[in-house]
Amino acid sequence: MVANGKRIQPGLVLVLAMVLVVLTPMGADAQVVVDSVTSSSADGLTMTFPHTVGVGDHTLLMVGIAVHAQAKVSGINWGTGTTACSGVCTPVACQCVLSQVATVTDGGKNVTVQLWKLLNPPPGTAPITVILPSSHRMAAGATSFFGVDHNSPLARIIHVEI
Repeated sequence: MVANGKRIQPGLVLVLAMVLVVLTPMGADAQVVVDSVTSSSADGLTMTFPHTVGVGDHTLLMVGIAVHAQAKVSGINWGTGTTACSGVCTPVACQCVLSQVATVTDGGKNVTVQLWKLLNPPPGTAPITVILPSSHRMAAGATSFFGVDHNSPLARIIHVEI
C-alpha cells in the first residue's frame, strides 16, 4: 500500500486503525479455538482467496479487510454455489454472505478497516470474495473458529482510531 507517497506493508495498517474483537465461548469452561487462518492482498474491484473451514461445533468465520482509501467494502462472500448458505450445504454448492461487524477509518481518510462475520459456515474449502465499489489496493485476512457462542458471538468490539 502507498500512503502520502510512502509504501506501507499491509500489516502496518493496524497502526492507523484497529478493531479488537473478543469472542464469546459456549460456556464458562469452554474455549474458543482457532481453526484456520488465510490472507491475501490485491489491487482492483475484487479480491478472491481460498479459505478452509474445518469440521467442528459452533463455528464462526471472521474476515478483516483494509482498503487504501475511504471506501467501504460492498460485500464479502464465501463459497461458489448458487444456493443460499446453510450449515448443511457445502461451500461448493452454496454461497454465504458475510455480515459487517465494524468499520474504522483513519483520521486522514487514507485507510478504511472493516470486520465481517459469518456464523456457522459449512465445512469445506471455498474462495472468499471481497467486493469494492471502486478499484483500490486492499489486504484481507480470514480466521475461522470453533466453540463460539452463536447467541452472542462477539462479547466486545473495541474501535481505536489513530
